[in-house]
Amino acid sequence: MNNQYEIKIFTNINDEELKNAWNEIYDEGNTFVQSSYYWLSSWWNVKNQNKDAYIITVISDNKIIGIAPFFYQNIFYVKGLHSFPIHFGDFISYITITEDRKNIIKLINQHLKTFKSWSFFKIDNVNEKDTLYTSLVKNNIKNKLMTTVSILNFESDFETYLESLSTNRRQKTKKYLRNLKKNHQVDFKVIDTYEDYMTIFPQMRQVYINRWGKDISEEIYKYRNLALKDHFKRSEVILFVLFVDNQLIGFHLSFSFNNYLYSWKESFISTYDKYSPGNLLRIYLIPEYLLNNGFKGINYMAGDYEYKRAQVGESGFYLNNCQFIKGKGLMGKIVENYYLYYRDKIKNMRNKLQEVLK
Repeated sequence: MNNQYEIKIFTNINDEELKNAWNEIYDEGNTFVQSSYYWLSSWWNVKNQNKDAYIITVISDNKIIGIAPFFYQNIFYVKGLHSFPIHFGDFISYITITEDRKNIIKLINQHLKTFKSWSFFKIDNVNEKDTLYTSLVKNNIKNKLMTTVSILNFESDFETYLESLSTNRRQKTKKYLRNLKKNHQVDFKVIDTYEDYMTIFPQMRQVYINRWGKDISEEIYKYRNLALKDHFKRSEVILFVLFVDNQLIGFHLSFSFNNYLYSWKESFISTYDKYSPGNLLRIYLIPEYLLNNGFKGINYMAGDYEYKRAQVGESGFYLNNCQFIKGKGLMGKIVENYYLYYRDKIKNMRNKLQEVLK
């Protein structure tokens, strides 16, 4: 394998050779949205212009066939490699051609273990069904659970799906929808173009502020919208919105991948809480649309929340996302042990102290 492939490092994510190869691999259709060039470059170019990229690529016959995006990060003044994006990707993986993916991943991991100019490397949110997960485990890279992913599978048609819900949940949801339509004008819309998304984007911000009492930063919106623009064009983004009396009261921003809906961001204003607009969208209106359009199910993505588990039902299942980290030398091992064992303990102690001091 080593005679066949070679490693090449890019420090500029905007390099045309890298960009073209990345898009070509992505166009094979086996790479999730959040590992696309446009997704990662939008995050990097807005948020991390002054940091050092270290993008590992695998070359065969003068062609890039594998890409692993990392950047240098200092923890406790210890230099390491960290996968990216951070907090902008639910599933982190390497981008490879489908053919020989296992060996391409193996070669990248071997390079990481050389520790050429870093004392540790860390990869967050690797899903247990990914070949990358298996390779890291076989390389004896230690890991810890980050979160659980809930996945709903559709077994048949919409009525069969509704019957799979508990009687209480099914009856309550139908009642909420019936009463909402009785007292208000209700419009459920599916947005699939970037232009339409940007038209209602200001209203979506207001919904978020209403729910949480504050807005997220302009920086986050900037790289999020840059990333979404290309994927709307590729028909990979679906935005579900709920209007009541011509007012946007809730939204559900999602991705389409391999006939599954990937549920990413959602929010609802508190005024209509008595109608449970979250449940109306999640367990009724959206599934009805999906089942009528050939989708196989819903991946609720990273975040182990009770409402996600409650929506999976008997036909669904759960997968783990893990953080992998390996250090070398005294300082590298200190960082490794901090993330694997001590960081969570320190956070718990701090939270308990804050509760006591309230």
